[in-house]
Amino acid sequence: MRLSLTSGQITCIFYIAMFVSSFTLGAFAYDAKVSTCCHTLTSAEVKDPIQSCARVPGRRRGRGYCYEAYVLSTEGTTSCININAPWIEETLAKLKQDGNPCKGTPQ
Repeated sequence: MRLSLTSGQITCIFYIAMFVSSFTLGAFAYDAKVSTCCHTLTSAEVKDPIQSCARVPGRRRGRGYCYEAYVLSTEGTTSCININAPWIEETLAKLKQDGNPCKGTPQ
């Protein structure tokens, strides 16, 4: 039995492989703890130990707006913190000192 593939079949297989791999690789790269869009902000101080921190940009998204914010994740919650919260600079400095700098902030 002889197997031969036409260029159309090879192209089809290639696109199917790319489609499947994009979902597979995307699933492993996604960090559920870091929100990419903050619809609401808080200035309330986070009291629990911070596990991860990222600064996300503000931008229009569809009909809504994503605010520029610090996203702080603790054991049980993820909060979008106002970048002008009075306590945030001190918290960022402590995170940096502890070797856990906030992603997306100047080093």
